[in-house]
Amino acid sequence: MSLSLIHAARTAQHLAVRALTAYGLAHPVTRLLLAAASTAAAQAWEAGHR
Repeated sequence: MSLSLIHAARTAQHLAVRALTAYGLAHPVTRLLLAAASTAAAQAWEAGHR
């Protein structure tokens, strides 16, 4: 279990929420950050963090 993966997932989620609030769901930056957050969360899950 890697704490850096957990940290990356939390940071990506935080940034995605901020972009969503500032730009809305249709903005490309928001969509990119949501994709990064889901990828980071999946990697943390696969690494064993539940």
